[in-house]
Parts: sequence; structure tokens; C-alpha cells
Amino acid sequence: MGCSVNHAQLSQVEKVLGVIISKGWLGELAQRISAAGMKLVADEFKTETDPYGKPWAPLKRERTRNRHARLRAAAAGRKVKGQKILQDTGRMKNSVGAAPRGFTARLVIPTWYAAVHQNGSAKIPQRMMLPNGDLPDRWRRVFEKESNLLLAQKMELR
Repeated sequence: MGCSVNHAQLSQVEKVLGVIISKGWLGELAQRISAAGMKLVADEFKTETDPYGKPWAPLKRERTRNRHARLRAAAAGRKVKGQKILQDTGRMKNSVGAAPRGFTARLVIPTWYAAVHQNGSAKIPQRMMLPNGDLPDRWRRVFEKESNLLLAQKMELR
């Protein structure tokens, strides 16, 4: 499962992109935007919200192994943490990666079950991790910031 952002679609930064494209810096921008996207997805796992700010659906029940671990921690006098949504083993959260290709920024979550959570199913509620359709305002602002930073750094070197 993945998400792609074509830089030509970011209308707010057309002027900045024009300079970046003319100077041949688009590949570097794709890498920076992919890395920024990884940070945005990590923030979503922390806040348990989708890219548009909507909270993920709560868990319907606690897994038996998690309940037993919580009871063991309490019995041992350790701090008991609440259960995190989509973070049972941490595999999906830790598998989020950047895979820019050419001039396109790409984010990937290569676990087989990521698509089920992204889109939802009859039994599993949708818990979106990557934008679906329009780019959220927060993501757009971060990508614009990365574009402006690249331009400022490159122009300063000249």
C-alpha cells in the first residue's frame, strides 16, 4: 500500500517549484517530501488520528495477550500503559518508508494488512494512515515548507 504526491499538483508552490524544476532540484525535493511524509505518518500513529485530523475508531476489545501483559505489569508494580490503536506489535508503524521515484515523492507501508486498515472492511473500521484524494492542509503546509527550505538553501549556496 502506498501514497504518491506529484509535485505538479501542489498549486500553492508553483512559483517555487518553477525555480526548483528549472535548476534540476526536483529529485532532491521528492526525497525531502518523502521524508517529511514519514514524519507526518509517525505523528498520526502518536496521536491516533488520520491525515485529516479525524480520530481513529477505538478498539472494540482488548486482546487476551495484552490484557495478561497489563495484569503482569500491574502485579510487578510497573506503570501500566493504555493500549494503542494499530500498534499491537509495532510492525506496521515501523514499516512506514519513503520510496521516492524520480520526481515523485512516495510513502509506502508494506505490510499486507495496511490496506485493510486504510480502507476498512466489513469487520474492521477504517483507520486511514495516508491521504486519500485531496492533500490535507497540514500535509500541504509541511510540503510547502520543504520546498521553500530547499529553495532557500540552494539559492544561499549560489
